[in-house]
Amino acid sequence: SAVAQIDFTSLKESRYSAHMIQLNRFSSVTGTNYLNLRLSNDGGSSFEAGTGYQYAMRYLGANGVNGESKSTGTDRFTILAHKDATNIYQTTIYLYNLGDSGKYSYITNASPLGVDGSYAWCYFGGGCYDVAETINALRIFNSAGSNFTQGTATLFGIKDIT
Repeated sequence: SAVAQIDFTSLKESRYSAHMIQLNRFSSVTGTNYLNLRLSNDGGSSFEAGTGYQYAMRYLGANGVNGESKSTGTDRFTILAHKDATNIYQTTIYLYNLGDSGKYSYITNASPLGVDGSYAWCYFGGGCYDVAETINALRIFNSAGSNFTQGTATLFGIKDIT
């Protein structure tokens, strides 16, 4: 069924120092919008919406339009993937240090080539949540605030080998 956001509230952050989220074939009801991510330090009861998110995303378009979006103080990681009326979200997001209260949390992102009407687009970049605290839940949502209508979201813990 359609949902407004995807919440991951069981990260096993004390077991894994790195995580990976894969979003496959995600779509929403409205036209153009961007995929966003917020972090929680209270198991998903609330999500951090202050200005601690810093990111830089680069986009490449087959139509010759290339550029970047960046912020040094916003309320979410954004532009993790793009969708218009004719395409879907697909992306892989890596997250680091979520369970370490003494370190900042980091992300890297790669959104594979997607067709946007008659153009192809690719998004990639990274970011930092500049508050050192334990992050134990994640929320994925889109910039239009509309429901997701299809897709698969998978969260993986990446095991450290020492």
